Amino acid sequence: MKKEKKENILGSICNAIYQIWQGDHAIVYFSFYKNISEEIFGALFGIYLIKFIYESIEERVDFSKLFIMVSIFCIIHVIIHLTSAFHSYCQKIAEMKVYRHIFQKVIKRAKRIKIDQYENPDFYDKFSRALDEALEQGI
Repeated sequence: MKKEKKENILGSICNAIYQIWQGDHAIVYFSFYKNISEEIFGALFGIYLIKFIYESIEERVDFSKLFIMVSIFCIIHVIIHLTSAFHSYCQKIAEMKVYRHIFQKVIKRAKRIKIDQYENPDFYDKFSRALDEALEQGI
């Protein structure tokens, strides 16, 4: 039972990513790039820069070299944050594209349903819940 539940969850995640991919390819690539660059920079910032500063102090390296390295890391940090802010903006735009894609799929299927089925309360309840879930499970 647990394995079946995990497979169901994994299938839902894969389906959600696929729907986002179909709605807007660019946001998937951009999200991947943003997340990877933030994690790599965080590791470099947390490990390499601190190590460089300590070694520079111990070896009495010229302050200008230390200042240049810290400045480079700060500039990269600002670029990463600007990229993240731009990603948030792009994500809002992509969200509309993904919603449109999902609703178009729902409407295409709804067109194939006979009109008398909409009068069935059980069917209409399931249909309206599906529309609500599609709206709630966006990006």
